[in-house]
Amino acid sequence: MRNWLQTNGEWQEWATKVFQRLTNEYPLPKHENRAIWMRYLPHGQALLELEEDLTNKEAKVDLRLKVAHSYTILGKYNEAEQLCRQTLELRERVLGKENPDTLSSMNNLANVLDKQGNTKRQSRCIGRYWS
Repeated sequence: MRNWLQTNGEWQEWATKVFQRLTNEYPLPKHENRAIWMRYLPHGQALLELEEDLTNKEAKVDLRLKVAHSYTILGKYNEAEQLCRQTLELRERVLGKENPDTLSSMNNLANVLDKQGNTKRQSRCIGRYWS
C-alpha cells in the first residue's frame, strides 16, 4: 500500500490524514480510560516512526504527548523521557522558550524525570530555562 501511494504521489497526503485522525481519536491517557488508549498505543508508536513524512507539526506534538503520557502511566519512563524531550525541543524551536506550551512541555519532562528519581537531570532541565 505504501509503495503504491508513494508511486502515485499520495503518500504524504494520506499519512497526514491518518496521523491527524489518530491524534483526534487517541484520548488523553488516564487510568480510567486505559482500555481505550491501550488499543491506540501501538498505532501511535508506529506513526511516530513515520513522522518525518508529515507536515502538521501540531498533530505531531499532540500524538507524541499522548504516547509519552501512556508510557509514563505504564512505567516506561525512558521512552516517555525521549518523547517529552523531542516535544520540548520542537516547541522551543517553533514557539520559543517562554511560550506557555513550551513551558508545559518542560513540566512534562520534569515530571517524567521526577518519576525516574532523577532530580539532578530534573534540576538541569529546569535550570536551562531560567538561566
